[in-house]
Amino acid sequence: MKGQVKTMKHIKKMLAAVLACAMVMAMGIGAFAASITLTDEPDKFKDDHTYNVYQIFTGDVATKTVTEGETTKTVKELQNVKYGSSYGDTGASVPKSVLDQIEDARAFADSLVKADPAVLGDPVAQLKKDNGFKAEGLATGYYLIVDTATGELKEGDVYSQYIVQILEDVSIATKKDVPESKKEITSDDHPSSEGGEANPGISGDKKTDNVSIGDTVTFTVTAKVPAHATDYDYYYFIIGDKLSAGLTFGEIKSVQVDGTDMKKKGANGVEDKDAEYALYTGADTSNNNTFEVALLKANTAAFAGKTITVVYTATLNENAVIGGEGNDNTVKVTYSNDPNNKYNGTNDETKPGKPDSTKEVPTGETPEEVTKTFTSGIKLQKIDQDGNALKGASFTIEGDSINKVVKNVETFEEASDGTYYKLKTGAYTTEAPQTEDTMVAAPAGATDGYVVAAADFDGETITVGGTKYRVVNKDETPTHILKKKNVELYEDVAKKYKKTTTEQVVETTNHISQELPVNDDGTLNFEGLGAGTYTIKETTVPDGYSKASDTTVVITFNNTTKKFTATVNGTEVSEDATTNLFPVDVKNIAGNALPSTGGIGTTIFYVVGTILVLGAGVLLVTKRRMRAE
Repeated sequence: MKGQVKTMKHIKKMLAAVLACAMVMAMGIGAFAASITLTDEPDKFKDDHTYNVYQIFTGDVATKTVTEGETTKTVKELQNVKYGSSYGDTGASVPKSVLDQIEDARAFADSLVKADPAVLGDPVAQLKKDNGFKAEGLATGYYLIVDTATGELKEGDVYSQYIVQILEDVSIATKKDVPESKKEITSDDHPSSEGGEANPGISGDKKTDNVSIGDTVTFTVTAKVPAHATDYDYYYFIIGDKLSAGLTFGEIKSVQVDGTDMKKKGANGVEDKDAEYALYTGADTSNNNTFEVALLKANTAAFAGKTITVVYTATLNENAVIGGEGNDNTVKVTYSNDPNNKYNGTNDETKPGKPDSTKEVPTGETPEEVTKTFTSGIKLQKIDQDGNALKGASFTIEGDSINKVVKNVETFEEASDGTYYKLKTGAYTTEAPQTEDTMVAAPAGATDGYVVAAADFDGETITVGGTKYRVVNKDETPTHILKKKNVELYEDVAKKYKKTTTEQVVETTNHISQELPVNDDGTLNFEGLGAGTYTIKETTVPDGYSKASDTTVVITFNNTTKKFTATVNGTEVSEDATTNLFPVDVKNIAGNALPSTGGIGTTIFYVVGTILVLGAGVLLVTKRRMRAE
């Protein structure tokens, strides 16, 4: 019996130990060593960077089971959170009020990066090429990763920062992107052909169309919002489009984000709080743009990293340039470009989505993409055999127009006479770097700013350049605004860049068929012609005249000079210096006077025919006489 009791005691102790282990395992609480690795993709410039790793918080990893609907899963979370070695008060418990701030990781990272470097202390590790961009043996917790890159960055490379929660080994990808945009002509009214296969419309790399005056062309503009737009309190993203005088703006057919229609501010049924973009035209635009589409929520997850597509129409009008340099249509994206978010966006209350022109708001621009609509034409002159103008005729022109599609893409190259500076974001700006805080004259309409403080003013002032300034009151007009020192935002303040343009030419084809009457002076214009071979036929002949022969016109476009040349029935003709139209004379001969070419042939036929008849008569008479004899 005693043996049984002793055995039971041992069993109870074992069960207690097992239960204790099970409880510990169930709670899943513990401190572990983890690692951070920066992945290779999509950043091809990673080898040029070194990243400092700062320990902000440490804590124990706990696992718990959560149920969402019918799904049960195990998740990890950080408990017993304490200040890390890089933050101050190392080892002290972190209050809930501070932990709540981490919910907005971007803002929290902002506050850390903008702080005095001494607050962060020394990094606990580095991620760089020499160690394979991997840091090991890190305590679980929160870490701030800061890019230390300085000096010249390669084209397209940008500065980055992250805040990461480490509960286990993690891999993160660098997020380095700048806005990109492109424009295509997508009109289904002008079918194209590539490689012998018909396409439903002009697309792909097609940046030029040859159309007739009065034709409507549909343009598609696409622009990608950078993924890091969420790093900003307010991120400007404005698609601006500028049409030449020869193109009349029609309408915005659609604005979409990744294929889904966006809500326009001011549209029926759309409340201001729900609006996703604003449309500006005319005087409300900047830089003489024809229209601007300004995103209102570009810094949200619904738009960051997504593609915006704008489809609109324009019509080639009577001001179109015939021949020459074509009719330009330019797109450019203006966007926030501050890599360290030191100047969060200030929205223009009267023009939502656009920067407040009275505030210092750094913005960048994408390289322009330009589409050009080149067009040629023919001026037909109807004349009689004496060179006098004839009216009362009509002509048709028919042929396949080979349209030259030109993609003009801007790039930036280093140049001592350049007007652009390169930022660490990879963007370019014409704003010169500020090497020190400077007061400049306030722009017209400014409501916020400074005035020179009176000598006896005893309130708060700032001293810039040896002069004291104070903030204006609500009823005052500022005389100055402060431009802060910002050289740390620039890749190299000594280097300047200029824009250069490269081109790619692609061909498309559309069929031309048109009939027009001549004017009272015997002229008519066939305009909007691309390169190709055209046949001109007289369909209505003036009374008393014979129908003119068909005329063949061959128009050629030079991809290098962007000029048209032409031949008429094999003879080269020159463009009129004023109209840029190629002259074509079509002669009619009066009905009682046969054309010189046809007349000679007919006369010869008559003479030869008469001789043959006379010869036959002579032969017949001779034979009869011979028989009679």
